[in-house]
Amino acid sequence: MHHNATPPRPTAVSDEVSPARSQQSVTTPPAKAPITAETACINIPLSAPATWYSHRDAPDIYICTRCYDGHLRDTQFRHEFNSTYLDDHQPRACRFSTPRIQKHLLATAAQTGSLGELIAHMKSRAVIPNCKGIGGASAAEGIKWFIAKDNAIPGMVICEACWEDFVVVSPFASRFQRPDYQQDEKVVWACDMAVPFIRKELDRRAEVSDWTGFAAEAGGRLSIPPCGKAERVPRRSRKWLCPKDMPAVVACPACFCDHVVGSGEEDRWREWEEVPGLEFADNFICALGQFTIGLAMSFAEDRNDYSLFWRALVKAAEGPECNPEGTKGATWYTLRDSDPRDFFVCGLCHAAIVEPMGMGGFFTAKPGVPPDAAPRCCLNPRFPRFMSYLQKLLDGYFAQSTAALSAFASDYASLPLCRRDTLLQDAAWYGWPECTICPECHHEFIRGTALADAMPYQGGRWETSTMCKMYSPRMRALYLEACRANPPDATEMLAYSEHRTGVYVRTVMVVKQILQQQRMAIYQQQRLNGQSLFYTSLGNTQANLLGSDGRTYGAAGVGYGFQNEFQLDGARYGKQAMEVGASVRSGSAAIQIEELERQWKMVE
Repeated sequence: MHHNATPPRPTAVSDEVSPARSQQSVTTPPAKAPITAETACINIPLSAPATWYSHRDAPDIYICTRCYDGHLRDTQFRHEFNSTYLDDHQPRACRFSTPRIQKHLLATAAQTGSLGELIAHMKSRAVIPNCKGIGGASAAEGIKWFIAKDNAIPGMVICEACWEDFVVVSPFASRFQRPDYQQDEKVVWACDMAVPFIRKELDRRAEVSDWTGFAAEAGGRLSIPPCGKAERVPRRSRKWLCPKDMPAVVACPACFCDHVVGSGEEDRWREWEEVPGLEFADNFICALGQFTIGLAMSFAEDRNDYSLFWRALVKAAEGPECNPEGTKGATWYTLRDSDPRDFFVCGLCHAAIVEPMGMGGFFTAKPGVPPDAAPRCCLNPRFPRFMSYLQKLLDGYFAQSTAALSAFASDYASLPLCRRDTLLQDAAWYGWPECTICPECHHEFIRGTALADAMPYQGGRWETSTMCKMYSPRMRALYLEACRANPPDATEMLAYSEHRTGVYVRTVMVVKQILQQQRMAIYQQQRLNGQSLFYTSLGNTQANLLGSDGRTYGAAGVGYGFQNEFQLDGARYGKQAMEVGASVRSGSAAIQIEELERQWKMVE
């Protein structure tokens, strides 16, 4: 059971796929709209407009153009599938890209002349939760698990989705069974078929029915310590590997097994060794565990072109590092067709993300960036809208178009993120004195509505503290009611907003004050514990070196029998620390916070 998180990789279907066509807004394209020819199977959710195929007996299960063209268009079954152009921006993923379908059920269909077994499988598979990856799942998520019989691979578990997609059709299916024990409610189980090395070993060993070899290799991989990802880990905790010509770049054994072993690139790596006479950091960070380099390796594997990975690695070694707070001295890129204001991609992310995706042709050097400027890269994982940018970029990868990314960046790159119920000073606001609205909420919800031009505030800056009121679904519903009135009238909405603000002052601000007091108390407890340790150690040292003068020391509420005043002071500080800690851990504050949060939720 592996528990690390990995960078987002285009290799697993998410649970965010829209489940029912009846809930979708389907738009028929113009007669000349091209049928999209994706560059790869859309096996992760795609929300961009695309053509999807489905069988008449399973209309809610989607097949992407790539899989239809590659596996169905030239068969006797091509007329049993309907194509629909969907641009309702609902996320969908292809259900056709598993080995069970492409290597087994399609062959059965060709032999029997019937798609019955394939369609039945697609229907049953659609209701099975998709693999949660090495992030794992709790018992509450209801995942069915499989384990190796007779504990042949200790600790290994496989989720039902991977069992159905990969294991059932292998010669090893009879070697697994459902466990006769339940998953503990407090324990997360992670599917080990999501570990790349184990998944590849299953394919390799299954071809020659080598169960013994698979069990040994899978067990060996599970015994390797997980990658620390962005965290530094002790250098001596594992054997590191490095490229032969880049000894300053290290990879942990887990990532080396998952991404280098079996790639044909093994000869370019060696075991990292300490050089006598040179000093090294006590802690290392795995290069393959970093988001950018990990994503470059992922696309290099998918495209079987490892030069993409090596170029990204060289760029990372050259620097500068992509700093979430802003990067100086970087080469900056933008979208070639639009150059959105405040949209920046640094040279490292361009080399490690954009180019490996085959999207380099859509980008160009960002003009007019001063040499001493330090913009924030929009593809840094800690950038506020990072996930939105990455999703739009992935949409563009599948469709080979940056239209969606360009439109999103043009709209949002210069807009500050809505801070919801956080008070802000010196910020731009729309709306009324009773109902302030941030630029993001105004852009995506207010503009073009009946009351938009009636607002006295139109983006001017306020020096005083206030917060956005329109992030709230409740407030948005009231605003729409105000717009539907004849004539449009915001009076009732503004009255409610004013009442809501009063509740905020009496609840959220009090909660923040309580939490601040608790943080201060924890700091005080740490300080008192430090003083207790210092004086106790000082007293013990004095007692050991000088002995006792025959007297003992003590105080009411602290205790007696101390050998010197230093020991007594240490005990006194320790008692104070315990009292402060007890006040922090008391349930009264938690009960008060819970009640205040309940009151706020009633109006939020």
